Amino acid sequence: MDAVIVCMAALTALLPDRPVFTVQDLADHTGHALTSKTRDRLLVACCEERRIERIRRGIYARLPIQSELLTACVAATHLAPDAVIAFGTALEVLGLGRDRDRTCTFLTTSASLQATRWRGISFRRASHPRALLDTAATCLETAIIPAAIGAGSSIRVTTAERTFVDLLARQRLMGEWPPLWATLSVLDQLDLRRVVAYVEQLDNATVAAKVGWFLERHEQAWHVDPRVLAQLELMAPRRPLYFERLIRTNGQHARRWNLMVPATLADLLPVRRLPATTRYSRAARNGARSPAARAVQVFAAGTGTDGVRRVRRPPHGPTPIHRSNSSA
Repeated sequence: MDAVIVCMAALTALLPDRPVFTVQDLADHTGHALTSKTRDRLLVACCEERRIERIRRGIYARLPIQSELLTACVAATHLAPDAVIAFGTALEVLGLGRDRDRTCTFLTTSASLQATRWRGISFRRASHPRALLDTAATCLETAIIPAAIGAGSSIRVTTAERTFVDLLARQRLMGEWPPLWATLSVLDQLDLRRVVAYVEQLDNATVAAKVGWFLERHEQAWHVDPRVLAQLELMAPRRPLYFERLIRTNGQHARRWNLMVPATLADLLPVRRLPATTRYSRAARNGARSPAARAVQVFAAGTGTDGVRRVRRPPHGPTPIHRSNSSA
């Protein structure tokens, strides 16, 4: 009986600081004074009294629940200690969108996790991009933020810039294109320099082309610097590739990006080009494509994961013009 009292006192002291806790957390607070069988009976009794709620085996949440989504995100960090909240879940956590699927999606290096569902929210595991795993950069463009469900709760989430790129790269995790397109179209406050840096780190030509194609269609509304598009164009594939690798349907060929874009996707928002005064001049374009210019101009396409600096010619499109600050 004394051990039960000690355990109840420990649970009462634990709950204010741990809106989500594990059986191991409780055992650490009680100093392992209880047997696992007695501890389990005590947890069942607390669930029946509506003091706590079981999320899955070994993980419990304090009642009342302040935010189901944030509680699920904190629980994900117990499912996988290296969990990074990502994709549509990250947008909702950051206040930039709403995940209609009621899914808590997180990135982790764990090979497999048991399927879990709590209060209609499905926990979905996803792997990090291969380039980040190879370079041990899985925390690139992530941030630790406090979860507004109680003291002592924090989660790691992908930044808006990385989430934007990841969603374009792995659209299947968000369902159909129209709602995803509408969600991405409101992310007009992105730091595009960080977007380009992250895309370069991924070392994936198709992803670079997707991001460039999307930004080109928002060039006017987002005031995209032409130099950003030029940088992405240097990373684009040399031969035409499908926008979605597993869905090879007829569509429009985006020549600048060497992408076969599904017609239904291309029709969602036609490209809107900036006035000629804010783009590269026609003379500069023609000069860049002249035989003499092509013979001497090479462009760095970024450093690959193997540390080798790759150099190639631009397949087409404008050539960046570097002006000297010195007077003639």
